[in-house]
Amino acid sequence: MAITSLGVGSGIDAEGIVTKLMALERQPLTALQTRQTEFNNKLSAVGKIKSAIAALQSAASAMSTTSKLYSFKGVVADTTIASATTTSSAAAGVYSLEVERLAGTHKLLSSTSPDTSSGGTLTIEVGSTVGGVFTAKSGTSAVAVTVSAGATLSQVRDAINSSGANATATIVNGASGAQLVVTSKFSGETGQVRITASAGLGSFSFDPVAGSGGLTQKDAGQDAIVRIDGILIKDTTSNTVTDAITGVTLNLTKTNLGSPTQLTISNDTANLTSKVEAFVKAFNELNTTAKDLTKYDATTKKAGILNGDSMVSSVLSQLRDALYNVPSGASSEYQRLADLGISFQTDGSLKIDSTVLQSAITKNWSSVATTVAAYGTKFDTLTTAMNATDGIVTSRSDGINANIKILESRSDELSRRLEAVEKRYRAQFSALDALMGKMQTTSSYLSQQLASLSF
Repeated sequence: MAITSLGVGSGIDAEGIVTKLMALERQPLTALQTRQTEFNNKLSAVGKIKSAIAALQSAASAMSTTSKLYSFKGVVADTTIASATTTSSAAAGVYSLEVERLAGTHKLLSSTSPDTSSGGTLTIEVGSTVGGVFTAKSGTSAVAVTVSAGATLSQVRDAINSSGANATATIVNGASGAQLVVTSKFSGETGQVRITASAGLGSFSFDPVAGSGGLTQKDAGQDAIVRIDGILIKDTTSNTVTDAITGVTLNLTKTNLGSPTQLTISNDTANLTSKVEAFVKAFNELNTTAKDLTKYDATTKKAGILNGDSMVSSVLSQLRDALYNVPSGASSEYQRLADLGISFQTDGSLKIDSTVLQSAITKNWSSVATTVAAYGTKFDTLTTAMNATDGIVTSRSDGINANIKILESRSDELSRRLEAVEKRYRAQFSALDALMGKMQTTSSYLSQQLASLSF
């Protein structure tokens, strides 16, 4: 703590002298703190390089296998008949598509005045009828629904819906009155509803084998009938037909019996193109970051924080070599990215010639994907290694952190020494101040005594 009264007794500016002495003493500490700031700035700069490399690694990984690049689109010529979606397991091809019948969900309808006066139990189950025999759908079981005597139609509906049965109930208020509609939870022929009623609830029964009961059939539970290239597709219990063609899902919406429409599965080049563009963008952002941090301005004579840093030079050198050299697994037709219109500019960035790239894709999409995936794998491996715990970038960060810790330790030690030095200076000047004060008092006294003597 500063002693602001230092020098008051003697009139000497001891406080100012101590302040100037300590300013000189603190110069080594100031130099250490300046170096700490420089190293912290370097650590931040290396962090930017590391982040840019991580972004490049992510972009490279996204195109590191052909399966990540393969993308297909399905187009139905008559869009009113169906639509198509695809996965990466699809393959290009052209097919005829004929929808003879859409899948339907079994739906039953009550009269406007069903009898519930006696109450009882409704046993509801779903299944299929083959050869006059009802067979329960695999994985389902019959559910008993209790209906109270005199229950309203709403109460019957609620009892069915809360029972866990594989059918739902709703009420439709028609011109003739309210009617109960029972709908299977499963579409297709294996989702037909059978309701067995106890005595007194016959108004709610239905036997799909006989096709009759207290309820009437509104919609049949039926499978879709679909032909692809004239081949009948089996087990189409839903209007969503999956893997009739590998990797293709058809969503049927309308029949076209006798008038097949065309289904085309083709390569969707947008996926490959977008991933190549993302890779080039990530590479260029890394290149820009590196240039900004290492540049030297001859006019201002100021250098970037990582100017001359061997780590940055090594990173850029390795990446450029990886781009120039043919990667393992590249196609023989397009061995380098340059063959696909991706080339270096004078500033070290990459540029895509979209015309060349699209021409190559159109000519041989598979070869392009193979080479792009080879580069993706190479850069994924290379950038992962750079940022690994023992990689070149992490090692540089570790080295900087080690220097920062050393400087922090030295700064702390020097700060403690400076506190002791200032304390000593203050003690010395305090003693000097006191001595000078006594001497002034003695001098004043002697002067007074001498002045009082008569000669």
